[in-house]
Amino acid sequence: MASEPTPDYVRKLFNDLESEQAEWKARILRDRQQRYGKGGGALPAGLDVTGGLVRSRLSWDFLYRLVGSMTGSPPQIKVTSKSKSVDAESNRSLREMFWTTFVAQTNGPPRMVLDNVADGQCSESVGIFKAGVKFNVSGTTDATELLYIVDIDPLTWYPLYDGDELVAYIQRDQRPRRAVYDQFGIVDDEQLKNFPVMPGFARESGI
Repeated sequence: MASEPTPDYVRKLFNDLESEQAEWKARILRDRQQRYGKGGGALPAGLDVTGGLVRSRLSWDFLYRLVGSMTGSPPQIKVTSKSKSVDAESNRSLREMFWTTFVAQTNGPPRMVLDNVADGQCSESVGIFKAGVKFNVSGTTDATELLYIVDIDPLTWYPLYDGDELVAYIQRDQRPRRAVYDQFGIVDDEQLKNFPVMPGFARESGI
């Protein structure tokens, strides 16, 4: 069994990934600013701004319509089986049915997960799902009530690849203190001091 990564390893890995992916993050941020009409528009050398800067919303409208066409119908999940046996084919069919139903259910208020991921794929070249299991649900045998899927902002996501395979990632995010305490079994601020602080983060008081 692989050993748990040490805080020093995680800290160094984050620093390396942050440095390697800085240009990618900067491009995503620049594209977002242009999409929503924020930030200045660079002019060719030798030209001066003589009037109000006009920012076009055509790119936003185009992406809005493109994402709408992609998510207008629920996606159909396809599963590939390496075996051609009857049992394998039955299992493949059941898995397709389950995941097609489950993923379709995730795209609804208050969080339009599929829409957000499709938007990211179109506008930022990456859309990220994260799946998890709920441990506080009792009295149910419905798997769709035990699983959840959320979309991740690529600006908070630092992946590590081995060739084309994703082997690890670090997600840099901010969460309410109470939620972090509950997740990691932390009782009070004094116990929190035992956990290392990642570079660029401050340990703030309050919940």
